[in-house]
Amino acid sequence: MKSARERAAEFMAARRWAPGEADLQRGQAALLEEAQRPHNLSVREYAKLAGVSPRQVYRDLSTTPPKLLALSAGKGGQRVPDWQLEARPRDLTRFVLDAAPPGLHAWTIYQALCTPSGSLEGRSPVDVAKQTEQAAGSLAKLVLEELGIHAEEPS
Repeated sequence: MKSARERAAEFMAARRWAPGEADLQRGQAALLEEAQRPHNLSVREYAKLAGVSPRQVYRDLSTTPPKLLALSAGKGGQRVPDWQLEARPRDLTRFVLDAAPPGLHAWTIYQALCTPSGSLEGRSPVDVAKQTEQAAGSLAKLVLEELGIHAEEPS
């Protein structure tokens, strides 16, 4: 009888997969396309709509942990999702940013906040935060669990 380790070894690939150049280029193109969507604003546009200076937005982006989520879009600069102009989605984003490990990429957090979830009846956490009075802390806990981060519900 084979041990669990021996059975698991049967399912291991001979070598670890690594993305090729074409895979990386497709991924970068998809990220840039997403960053250019109308709801992802330049720092200047976001600052104007938020009623603050661009300098303040940059400060909020550079704190540890950051107070705002921004996507790096290569030569397009940083793009700030407009949902952070609304209180509940902004609170949700801050809870996630506060609990996320420092090395977690902004694009990973963005996807977790924007991707529809089965546990939210096919809606994204940001959409739920916009449309309901559900506590941002409980939504943040769900997002963090989807990311594999186990954290206490923020208070």
